Amino acid sequence: MTEEQTRVLLSGWHVKAVRALQDHGSRVVCAVAPKDRSAALAHGAAQDVIVVADPTSVEEVLAALARRGLAPEHFDVISTMREFALATMSSLAAAARVDGMPVPVAVALRDKFVQKRLVREAGVPVAQCWVVDDPEELRTLPFEGPIVVKPLAGAGARDTHILEDAAARQEFAAALASPEAAGPWLAEEFVPGEELHCDGVVREGEVVFLAVSQYLQNVISIKSGGFVGSCGLAQERHPKVYERLLRLSGDVLASLGHREGIFHLEVFRSGEEYVFSECAGRVGGGMIHEVVQRQFGVDLVDAWARALLGLPPLPNPAPDPQVHGFVQLRAPSGRVLSAPTEAELLARPGCEYASVDVRVGDAVPDAATASNHKAGKAMLNASDEAEFRQRTMQCARWFHDAVLIATEPAEQAGA
Repeated sequence: MTEEQTRVLLSGWHVKAVRALQDHGSRVVCAVAPKDRSAALAHGAAQDVIVVADPTSVEEVLAALARRGLAPEHFDVISTMREFALATMSSLAAAARVDGMPVPVAVALRDKFVQKRLVREAGVPVAQCWVVDDPEELRTLPFEGPIVVKPLAGAGARDTHILEDAAARQEFAAALASPEAAGPWLAEEFVPGEELHCDGVVREGEVVFLAVSQYLQNVISIKSGGFVGSCGLAQERHPKVYERLLRLSGDVLASLGHREGIFHLEVFRSGEEYVFSECAGRVGGGMIHEVVQRQFGVDLVDAWARALLGLPPLPNPAPDPQVHGFVQLRAPSGRVLSAPTEAELLARPGCEYASVDVRVGDAVPDAATASNHKAGKAMLNASDEAEFRQRTMQCARWFHDAVLIATEPAEQAGA
C-alpha cells in the first residue's frame, strides 16, 4: 500500500463499488459474508477480503478486523453500498473518527418512521404513519382507510402488505401474533397514484444530477402478479415534473441531512400532487444503475465513489434521445422444465440486454414475496414512453408464459 492510497473499508460485497473506488486509486478491504467470499477473492487480493458471519453486525465486523490485526482506525474511509449495513459502517466510522456517513443520516435513511417524521417536519407531503410494537395496535389505529404494513427498515417490498379494511387488520394482527413474526412494524396510510423514482447525486447539500423514472406498475403490485420495472422520463418531455421533483428531492435530502453521495427516492403522483414515499442513500435496485447510465449518461456508482473520496463530480452529459428502462422477469412458481434463452429475449423488439436466472430443475420462488425475486431481467429501449411500455410488458408476459413448470406440490417445488 502506497502512502497516496486512500484506505477504504467496505461492508458487503458489491463489485461495482469496489471497482469504482479502485479506479480512483483506493485500496479497498471488504468485509463479506461467507457466500460472497469466492466472488470477492476472484476480484481482489486475499488480504483485502475479510470473511464476516454477519456484515451488518458491528461486533462481527470488529472481531473479524481484530483477527487480522486491524481496527477501524487503520482506514481513511468506512462505508458500504449495502442497505442493511449502512448504520453499521456509519457507527464504526464515527467511533474511529474517520470519514463516513454521519450516524443520524444513516438512521434517517434506514428507519422509515424516523425518515417520514423528518420529511413531514420539513413540510413535504407524506403519508400518516405509526409504529406498531404490538399486533393488537393495528386494531385501534386512529385511521379508518386502507393501510400498508411493512418492516421499519426493510427493502424491496419484502413483508409489505396492504390491509383494506378492519377485517383485514384483524386477520393480519392475528398472524403477527405468532412467535415467528418479527417486529416492530410500520403502518402507514395507503397513498394512491402512480409511483415514480428519482435517482441522483447530492454534493455539498445540492442535487447536482437527477433522473426521474416511472415504474411500469406500482411496486406493491407484485402481491397481485405485477411486474417490477421502470421507464426513464426525459426532462425535455417532462419539465414540470423535473422542476417539482428537483425541489422535493432537495427538501427531503436536507431534512435527512444527506449532503454527500447518491440517493434513490420514491414518490407517488396523483395529478399535480406528489407525496413522498421513501429515500435510500444508495443506488436503486433492479437495473436502475444501468438504465440511468444508458439514458442519462451518469454512472451513479462512480458518483458515489467520488463523493466518498471527496473528488469533484463529473459534468452531466447530454442524455440519449431514446427512452430506456428495465423489467424484472417473472416465472410461475414451481420446478423449471424449460425456459427461454437470453438470445430469444434479445430478439424481442427493443431488447438491448437480457439475462435469465432460472435453469432446468431450478425451483422458482413466489415473486409476490419480494421485488428482488425474479427469473431474469431485461433492459429495453423505444422511441417514446408509450412504445417502451408496450414493448416491455409484451416481453415480460411472453417470458412468463414461455417458462414451463412441473406440476408438483408447491412445498416440493420450494424445497
